[in-house]
Amino acid sequence: MSTNLSEMDVVILCGGLGKRLRPVVFGQPKVLAKIGENAFLDILIDNLLMHGFKNIILSVGYLKELIKELIKNHFGCEEDYNIVFSEEEEPLGTGGALKKAKN
Repeated sequence: MSTNLSEMDVVILCGGLGKRLRPVVFGQPKVLAKIGENAFLDILIDNLLMHGFKNIILSVGYLKELIKELIKNHFGCEEDYNIVFSEEEEPLGTGGALKKAKN
């Protein structure tokens, strides 16, 4: 039995404060940390799309404007996938972020 990945939703938790990585990525969300020339989030989304996932939910909070700008610039106008934001106005923790993204 094969699974159709294009019908599955992927939730990426991007809303944390990144306290442990702050000395390395100060002033930006940890998902924007550079690995080589690209942000970690770029690499992650590119790999998800390459493997057939089409519905990606980004749970954002801390410095969400920077994440939204990256997505707009790198993934903004394609029609064969869907990237949406579940936005936290205050930190909800992992469980809260997943519950909010469910809708």
